[in-house]
Amino acid sequence: MSRAEMPRVYELCDLIADRSSPSSYFQDFDRSVASEAEKKRVWLAREREFQRLDNAAWEFVKNEALPYLSARDSKGRGWEQLISILNQTRAYNYLVDRGCSDVRFVKRAKKQNRETPDLEAQLDGARIVCEVKRP
Repeated sequence: MSRAEMPRVYELCDLIADRSSPSSYFQDFDRSVASEAEKKRVWLAREREFQRLDNAAWEFVKNEALPYLSARDSKGRGWEQLISILNQTRAYNYLVDRGCSDVRFVKRAKKQNRETPDLEAQLDGARIVCEVKRP
């Protein structure tokens, strides 16, 4: 597997100071995607999703993912938060595919106990909001 095949995935990898750390999501990534066909298939599909994002959306996803790239949950949830953030790219692309315009990620509310949607867009003059839930 090479950076040329998955440049945005490797941008995420490069955000991790020590990829060999047990808390790093991408530890041993190069070897594992080279030797595990299913893992390679999954990450190539993610790369295709990432490539569809415009630059602003991609920067948003990277910034949201950053704290979770090296933060494995010790209570058994692993990297669930990271995967949830990465899955938001699917919702973004879904809205684009449905004909929405001005699709964008919404910054989290700074005030505690105030929820914000994950995405916002326009469709036929109406404001659309989207909250992404895990499958």
